[in-house]
Amino acid sequence: MPPDNKTALLLGSEPLKPETTRSYTVGAVWVPSRAFTTTVDLYNIQLKNRILMSSSMSLVTQSVKDYLAANGVVNSEYVALAYFTNAAEMRIKGIGVVTNYFKELANGGSFQSTVNWSYHKNKVTKVLPNPAVLDALGNIGFQRITRSQAKGLLADQMPRSKFIWTNTWKTGNWGFTGTAVRYGGVTEYSSTSYIYDDIYPARWMFNLAANYYHDRWTFTLGSDNIFDTYPQKAPDGSNFHGIFPYPSSSPFGAQGAYVYGKVILAMPGGSGMILSERPYSKLVSESGNPVPLAA
Repeated sequence: MPPDNKTALLLGSEPLKPETTRSYTVGAVWVPSRAFTTTVDLYNIQLKNRILMSSSMSLVTQSVKDYLAANGVVNSEYVALAYFTNAAEMRIKGIGVVTNYFKELANGGSFQSTVNWSYHKNKVTKVLPNPAVLDALGNIGFQRITRSQAKGLLADQMPRSKFIWTNTWKTGNWGFTGTAVRYGGVTEYSSTSYIYDDIYPARWMFNLAANYYHDRWTFTLGSDNIFDTYPQKAPDGSNFHGIFPYPSSSPFGAQGAYVYGKVILAMPGGSGMILSERPYSKLVSESGNPVPLAA
């Protein structure tokens, strides 16, 4: 229900306040030479009035039916109700480090290496108390914020850390790029107990691309996730009877290796136009057969 619904108002709903944040950041840059630079950024964000959907509360409990009837709501067509609420306060803090090295080669080519590492931690610092009217009605199932929201959706359902290492080598009309990416592990938290939490480990992925430059044309052949890496499969009980074999919280999806070709024409003035791009992706297939995607 919207917060201004009559039944919701009777059950403790209040007008929503806007979410507000206060952030502090500090950064430093180190440049020991023309070829090498490093930047470090730290941040801390305080978030108030986080808006979330409450858990559902029963409308068929006798204490609730009597209370609603006494306030003019009789024979509701619903058996349960939830509403948006300013549920919590949060703190988000983290660090980002970027290091770059560039070298011009004797043959007229160049080599560039970039390392990008980031880490963040989200924490729910305060949960607003339940409305007094609901406490008076007894246990009807209402929670402003569930365990899965406090520990998962708002905290650790995204990787805390991510590492990217990209190397680019250019010589003559050719350019080659290789990238290694590491996604930190994630946890899907149960609403009830840690016994039912699903923990998924960190994963590495590797991408390669080759470019050929001719006049204003660039021809590219590349592959993302060249080793066909997949997330760890979801356990029985969390995969909807096998319909979704991989967790929805995976930061890199479950499409496997992706091979592509691309042609770019640089227009006068510096803009570019992609004239053709033909992808091929191996989708999830229980038979193990690759499934091509149309361009």
